[in-house]
Amino acid sequence: YGWFVPGMSLLLTPLYVFGTPDVALVRIYLLIATFCLFLVAIREVNVEFGRRYAVVLLIFPGLDITWHLFAATAWGDTCAGLVLVVVFVRTFRIARRALEGDPTRSNDVAVLELALILAFYMRGSLLLLAVAVHIFLLAMLVVGAQWRSFLLGTRMVVVGGACFCIA
Repeated sequence: YGWFVPGMSLLLTPLYVFGTPDVALVRIYLLIATFCLFLVAIREVNVEFGRRYAVVLLIFPGLDITWHLFAATAWGDTCAGLVLVVVFVRTFRIARRALEGDPTRSNDVAVLELALILAFYMRGSLLLLAVAVHIFLLAMLVVGAQWRSFLLGTRMVVVGGACFCIA
């Protein structure tokens, strides 16, 4: 899969439609995109874990110097890290529901798969994480779900994994 994956190229494509843009415009565009991903990650954490953890996620980038260095660059690391926050929150949500015996929602699986695909396109080495997330979710469904919700959840995770492989 290699180091160079098409995520950042696809993200920058709208800027290059009308020619080669100025470097400052590219950096502002990437800063806005990173900020939007940051807001999505904060919202996901707030919904699942509460305001306290969302505030911690809100404060941390201001304290980390690498955030300031990489937020407006075309490296996919920062964007992939923010998408991973969404992946971990969605994985936790699906696993918690499986352990409580609630059926897995197809919306949660779809958002998780979309986030995994996006993270993989930003950083190719996250393929191993995608495989680990699917194995973990299947294990949680085996451990915690009732038979009917186990079959439904397993079917959704397998279909989601197939969609990930196709993408």
